[in-house]
Amino acid sequence: MVFDCDDYERVERKGHKNTGLSQKQIDEIKKVIEERNIKNLYSNKKRMFNSKEYDKYYNTPLWESTSRKNLLQIHPDEREDAKAFMNEAFIKYGIKLVIRDVHRSIKEQNKLYSYGRKPNSDIIIDRKKIRTKAPGGASMHHYGLAFDVYELKNGDIVHFDRNIIIPLAIKYGFKWGGHFKSFYDPPHFERTYGFKWKRLKSKAKNEKGKFVDLRKK
Repeated sequence: MVFDCDDYERVERKGHKNTGLSQKQIDEIKKVIEERNIKNLYSNKKRMFNSKEYDKYYNTPLWESTSRKNLLQIHPDEREDAKAFMNEAFIKYGIKLVIRDVHRSIKEQNKLYSYGRKPNSDIIIDRKKIRTKAPGGASMHHYGLAFDVYELKNGDIVHFDRNIIIPLAIKYGFKWGGHFKSFYDPPHFERTYGFKWKRLKSKAKNEKGKFVDLRKK
């Protein structure tokens, strides 16, 4: 059975209470969490693969120069897993994934948020034009914890094969935007490390570094 990242987060946060999952499902998720060490930022990544696979996925540079550049905008605690996720798609399945959107400023996010809404307001006037549910400061893109991915096929940017890519992303601990309940965002992948956006915004303001320290709550 394939679980999404919401399932993992519910089990880690609530244990056995009010998760909406059966005891068998909870036990399976706990086993996966233990084996992959999701809670501890994948500090034992080599346990997921044999050494040859690990070297291929984690140590091989991304195949495309723009994606290599954009990868540097991803938070350091997440960067290696993002690279391995994309490399496994390419090496194992021949799918050429590319990173096309990582960091956004609050100004850029507010501009996206304004589409389909009344000026300087949260009121929606045209749902077809809505581009995001997150106003400035509320997006994981601000903190390097989210990135948008497409497939490059025959020179064209296309949507990837979800039957392959979504389970692969979940394997590396990423939440897919297509699983969002309030807004469907299929190119989007993120990992929040249990943080809400308001706490990340506060940390970014107080720490004043390029990336927030995820090891300090």
